[in-house]
Amino acid sequence: MLTTKPAISLGELCVSGSRGVRRSQLREEREREVEKQALKKIAADPHLASRRHLIGVHCFGEVLELFGVLPSYFLKQVAQEVVRNMPGILEIVNEIDVEYPPPNSN
Repeated sequence: MLTTKPAISLGELCVSGSRGVRRSQLREEREREVEKQALKKIAADPHLASRRHLIGVHCFGEVLELFGVLPSYFLKQVAQEVVRNMPGILEIVNEIDVEYPPPNSN
């Protein structure tokens, strides 16, 4: 008698079928598009435009993670608010570190 194992699923990836692989590719494409849109929103904000190179984003599913270093908690909150209402994002994880600039030595 021939027995078959059930499909093993990890999130949306179905290891035993090509349909799951395609779904995973579509999910990854969507996540990369969300990341691009988030970075565009950050770059367009007047408070963050000159510091956009200090901020990174990573999307996984419906969660958008912000990371990097900014000089104030105000800017950290601005970054979070800029991406708050993005379609398909249900949660924002703000992992931006705040490091104050060193005092002037003058």
